[in-house]
Amino acid sequence: MQLGANPQDIFLGTLNAGHPGGMLPLTSAEAETLHSPLLPDNLYGSDATILPQSLGLPPMLTIMAMAKRIAKNIEKAF
Repeated sequence: MQLGANPQDIFLGTLNAGHPGGMLPLTSAEAETLHSPLLPDNLYGSDATILPQSLGLPPMLTIMAMAKRIAKNIEKAF
């Protein structure tokens, strides 16, 4: 209370890993290119945003693997 925060207003989060995902989930049709049609042609998401949902565990290795594949796709396209 010393800093002005009401203890009843404090939100400690949920009981999952806290890595949100699924804000712009890719469909199976987009699995090959890893590019959402909702984005411009030259813009890719390469973080947990493109996962279908929050994994509930730290997604770092999955994100690194996807980012590497996206980079290879971009390299082929240009």
